Amino acid sequence: MKSCNRITAASLVLCIGLGCVGLSAVQAETIAYWRFEGDASTFASDSGPNSLGDLSVNTGGTAPVAVTLPSSGAGANFDNPVPLTKAANLQTANCGTATSDGHFYQAYQSEFHVTDFTLEAYVNRATDFTTRNQYIAGQWQDSSNGYRSWALGVARSSSPPSGTEYKELFILLSSDGSVASTVGSDLLMDAGVDYFVAVTYDSAADTITFYVRNQETGVLQTSTAAIPFGAGSSLYHSTGIFQVGSAVSADWTGLLDEVRYSNTALSEDQLLIAPEPASMATVVLGLGAILFRRRIRR
Repeated sequence: MKSCNRITAASLVLCIGLGCVGLSAVQAETIAYWRFEGDASTFASDSGPNSLGDLSVNTGGTAPVAVTLPSSGAGANFDNPVPLTKAANLQTANCGTATSDGHFYQAYQSEFHVTDFTLEAYVNRATDFTTRNQYIAGQWQDSSNGYRSWALGVARSSSPPSGTEYKELFILLSSDGSVASTVGSDLLMDAGVDYFVAVTYDSAADTITFYVRNQETGVLQTSTAAIPFGAGSSLYHSTGIFQVGSAVSADWTGLLDEVRYSNTALSEDQLLIAPEPASMATVVLGLGAILFRRRIRR
């Protein structure tokens, strides 16, 4: 009877452990996840659960291209594998350096209609511009009132957005599709440096949280600001295109990688840079193995 109990307990432990392994890498909140891996047929594909299809390319001056992550220089410190998922990260998108360069975009999808969100990416800004902000991603068509929702960018040196300073990560927000509110992070990002960046919008908590990790030093900085519309306020539900490597008619220069868009405000331990929570699973599986070994020895 005791042996039976041991086997049952061990089996239960193993089932729980396998469940932990299975659930740990699953992010049901993901809307889209552009990893920029593979050949020309898969490079711009969405690897998220909704399979939204390939990003289209706006060539601008030069179309974005896939490049292999190097052993030194720009992109060398992007995580490989990605800590949360353990997926190999071998390539990145190079958006170029011209003042009017290319970017990715996707036509409106119903999945983009969100109340809260998180945007994450690995980035390396190639060039600083005096008169032009650079945008990582957003759903914001500058020339079209009624299509403005949010856009994440880095501030220019001359007349940066109100309340921000040169090289500061900031976000533009709109609750009515027209009027823009700028929220700065107080976190600065130098050109030519590998970073992981993320922003979360949490309407219930009335907070916007920014994350910037210098991939070369491993230092993670965070800051939190209030949503300018007030607690419980919603972003405008734009039906405009979703852009990666651009917004507000201003493109990103340099590298973009592992761009993930989620429909909730993720916590720090749910971000791509967080180690996969497999430690508990490992412990549980280890306990199961011990129980089985004890049973065999008896």
